[in-house]
Amino acid sequence: MRRRVWIIRAGEDGSRADELVRAGVVGLEYPDVGDGRRLDRYDVTERLKARGWTSPETRAELFSSFVNQVRVGDLVVMPDTARRDVVIGRVDGDYEYAPEHGDLRHRRFVTWLARHGTDQLPEAHRDVTRQRAVLAERSMPALLEHLERVERGELGRDPRHTETPRAPRPPRASSPRMPAASKPVKATPPAGRRCRECFLVKAPDLFDGDTDVCVDCA
Repeated sequence: MRRRVWIIRAGEDGSRADELVRAGVVGLEYPDVGDGRRLDRYDVTERLKARGWTSPETRAELFSSFVNQVRVGDLVVMPDTARRDVVIGRVDGDYEYAPEHGDLRHRRFVTWLARHGTDQLPEAHRDVTRQRAVLAERSMPALLEHLERVERGELGRDPRHTETPRAPRPPRASSPRMPAASKPVKATPPAGRRCRECFLVKAPDLFDGDTDVCVDCA
């Protein structure tokens, strides 16, 4: 039997994605509807109309698809819009009605396989975060092939690892070292004697004997 691919939302902007990953399920928020195995599409439509839901026929059709058409082994893509990720899983359980779980009482067990950035999906399917319907089938070959690579462990990271891995930083280019500035050479005081009259240091031969006065000042 051909596998199907389902895009299923996890609340507004994927706000319940972490909750569903932890629980290992996908679910629908239809709190006004009872056990889907005991209701046909007409019953669901009438209940939604009575509760004032908009587009009750369309919503009843989506509910019926979740109950009757999603099968064990199908693959699901759950947008985690705020993180620009998608979480990918495999349906591993039949529909169950669990009113003890509040507004997510319509559930199916899922093995969450991995998550990765939305930009890693095939280009034609990167619009999944803009899907407004809570559930939609998208069983195109390119997307199915991509998800099966995820299933084989070839793509993605742990579905619980919500932080996007950072790209490694490129090595810093070493800047050429400037040559050390040479220290100024201290001037060597001239050799000679200081005249006590003109206070200039002059060559020794400009002094007569041991006198302290140069010949110019004598």
